[in-house]
Amino acid sequence: MLLTRILVIFFLFFGPLPLLAQGTPLKNYTHPLDLQRDQKNIDRMIQNLEENLKKISESKDSSNSLKNRINEILKKCKELKEKKKNLDKQPGWPIPLDRYDGIREEWKLINESIADDTELSNKIHEQRENKKNSNNEKKRATVKKTRWKRGTDEKCEEGDGVNPKHYTSPRVAFWYGKVNQYYDIETYEWRSDPDGVSGAKIRDNNVILSYCKSIYGDQVIAFEKFACEEITSWKKQNNWGEDFTASKWSYKCIISN
Repeated sequence: MLLTRILVIFFLFFGPLPLLAQGTPLKNYTHPLDLQRDQKNIDRMIQNLEENLKKISESKDSSNSLKNRINEILKKCKELKEKKKNLDKQPGWPIPLDRYDGIREEWKLINESIADDTELSNKIHEQRENKKNSNNEKKRATVKKTRWKRGTDEKCEEGDGVNPKHYTSPRVAFWYGKVNQYYDIETYEWRSDPDGVSGAKIRDNNVILSYCKSIYGDQVIAFEKFACEEITSWKKQNNWGEDFTASKWSYKCIISN
């Protein structure tokens, strides 16, 4: 991305100057980003056709006629890709627009032939929609992994539960919107979970027990509500920014002997 920006800035500020000095209109030249877009369009079409071809080959009701038409278009796209690759290797800066006239004309004809073939056009459109939906599902799944469910924190006041100053027990604490905390039994300090994304989910027994095990190991067999503790190391997601101070209920992680 950085290299692309540098090239764009170089072209905008330095590329046009000699052309303007020669009286050459800039519209007669093409931009590298346009060529990248053309390449992506061809690559997407090849991928779409190959996926459709694979589905048809695996289908019992496959149509040989459609299969042959896809193969024909696929062959043209791959040939077009090779032609463009050879043109990309040619020296010269800036790039004359007419150098790629033949490529763009062939690409236009390929798209027109697809548009005229209703069955093939529908297959390609269906594949694009499936790809789009699949990508959206992946995005939602990724967001879901790091998104913290909101809930209502159980109120507590210092003095509720046992006096934590007399204990060095392994324990954890939760605060909606902040990274989970655990008690470091070696340094006797509260610490923010180093993964930066373990947040307070809707808490039930399984969630709390599972989190205890993730911090203190599988030897944890149970947990119990422990004390209302003032913790000063609360952090935002990704452990970003300053520390926050708040009193929250801690949960003692019980380890087997």
